[in-house]
Amino acid sequence: MIIPVNHVKNTRFHLRFMCSNANSLYQCNTKITSCFRNGDINATLHMFDEMPVKNIARWNCMMSGFVKNGMVFDARKVFDEMANRNVVSWTAMLDGYAKCGRLDESRVMFDAMTDKNVVCWNVMLSGYVTNDEKMKREAWNAMLSGYVEHDSSRVCSRIASWLQVVVLG
Repeated sequence: MIIPVNHVKNTRFHLRFMCSNANSLYQCNTKITSCFRNGDINATLHMFDEMPVKNIARWNCMMSGFVKNGMVFDARKVFDEMANRNVVSWTAMLDGYAKCGRLDESRVMFDAMTDKNVVCWNVMLSGYVTNDEKMKREAWNAMLSGYVEHDSSRVCSRIASWLQVVVLG
């Protein structure tokens, strides 16, 4: 029998039981995501604190959950506490800052990234397009330059073709 997480006094037992299974990583991360979706931040924090193993996937779940709940400051605290970060970690923060209109902070993080992929570029582009009409052209140019620089010529040519269709009608 699995005890619901919202019974905080039983959470410790529940986590030990749940995290002893072979699928513990998936199950624990699913619980974190579910609590965030339900807006139960306190249960999520309690669960995370009680988890015996905190790998990069769990940290990323926490960060993404905070971002999706509009809690970018809390997401940044998690980001700063992480021992290891990957492109998913960085992208979650870019997305969080962009979604709340803090493009300058998003851009500083983007520029600090050493490992950029298409998703990062798309998050930045989306942030510019959503928040700042004047930045659209600069964002497109930067994105295309980045794709060329990172040898994504197929993607770059598709974007250029799409732009021609949009611009020329």
